[in-house]
Amino acid sequence: MNFRISKAYIIIFGLFCILGVSWSVYRDIQLRKQFPGDLRNRVVGSRLQMDGISPYFYHWKPSDGLRYYDWNNGNNRLEVSNITATPFFHQLISPVAGFSQYNISIIWLVLCYLMLIVMVILAFRLCQTGYQQAAVLFIAVLFLFSYAWTGHVVNGQMYLVIPFLSFGFYFILASKPLLINGMFAGVLAASLVLVRPTTIIFLVPFLLVAKNFNLKYKLSIIMPALFLFLVSFATSPSREYWNDYRLAVQEHVKAHQTPDAVTGVFHAVPTINKWEGWDMEKIIEAQKFPYYKNNDANGNVFVFINHILHLRTPVWLLTVMCLVSIGLFSFMFYKSNTAVNLSLYSVAILAFLLYMLTDLFSPVHRFQYNASQWIFPLLLTASGWRSRMNKLFVLGVPTGIVLNSLPFSMFRMQHSIGEYIVFFSLAALLLTNKTVLSR
Repeated sequence: MNFRISKAYIIIFGLFCILGVSWSVYRDIQLRKQFPGDLRNRVVGSRLQMDGISPYFYHWKPSDGLRYYDWNNGNNRLEVSNITATPFFHQLISPVAGFSQYNISIIWLVLCYLMLIVMVILAFRLCQTGYQQAAVLFIAVLFLFSYAWTGHVVNGQMYLVIPFLSFGFYFILASKPLLINGMFAGVLAASLVLVRPTTIIFLVPFLLVAKNFNLKYKLSIIMPALFLFLVSFATSPSREYWNDYRLAVQEHVKAHQTPDAVTGVFHAVPTINKWEGWDMEKIIEAQKFPYYKNNDANGNVFVFINHILHLRTPVWLLTVMCLVSIGLFSFMFYKSNTAVNLSLYSVAILAFLLYMLTDLFSPVHRFQYNASQWIFPLLLTASGWRSRMNKLFVLGVPTGIVLNSLPFSMFRMQHSIGEYIVFFSLAALLLTNKTVLSR
């Protein structure tokens, strides 16, 4: 490749990045105006906890005022509320929970972009060549067009926190083993589990590389993590919130698996036209934005089974299938890496794939915004890009993202299939490119 061609490619790539990011920011500003509904239940949950009220079985009454109002938390017969974030996440957002909901939605959109920018910067720090930096930028910009990202924005979801914390944890472990770094790693690890308990699966594989760190460094990780757990469960109200959270999750599983069996009292919630900066007429007008089509496809394994075999999969069977898949995948990884020393890089990819298996096998319907979590392993593998990488990975990742991004469907469950292509592409890389992953 001569210099003139290289310069032309750089200009084209630069335009792709600038125009892609500019369009995405404009689009997401318009999507935020449609009222990110899931963000509201996080805020209400935080406010309820701040006021000493358990949020998980709360139902709004007119006498409660607008502080806890959420039109999505009602008009159903569910015993539980629509508040599904953990007590710890409610505490995390408590500093901004007192603002108006309209302003909180602006803050949250900015935070989502800041989290993405930080992850891109961390990935850049891991890069060793300009090609790897270009790969990181390409994946980041392409991901902005996916339903994984836009679904996250339009709903005001919190799943981007998972890859953000995961990347921070990995980056610290990949840095100098200073005690202060270990303390931060411990806080991030505990925060991951407290934000989403199933991420414990992500942390377990890192035990494979624990021997690479001395005892002091390992203790510097463990002690802050234990302290954060103790603080989170220290008071009687906090333990009550966590117990209610556990019970609420069980009820949500029942509601998602057997919706016809829900026969509780009907909870009516009226639509209020103006509250906390929101105007219903403006929301309806914003929803006419022509360059976004809502996508409510679910990507669970049980949804695929239901569509293909027309069978309802019991929770116990999903659990068994998930555990078997985790065990089988771990065994395949072990067998394919017995001849080489395990690297932190390959273990991190394995760890996140195992965690995402628990997500894909979840008995609760998962929407496109769940797929936003893939940004961590995608940026991580982009930062280690090599020309020798498995061709299935090199072709599969952009193909999967593009399928997830298209505003139209060429075939049934196309957008969810795009996510599965990303999973299998990463798995192909992990199981076949041992020398590439020995970074």
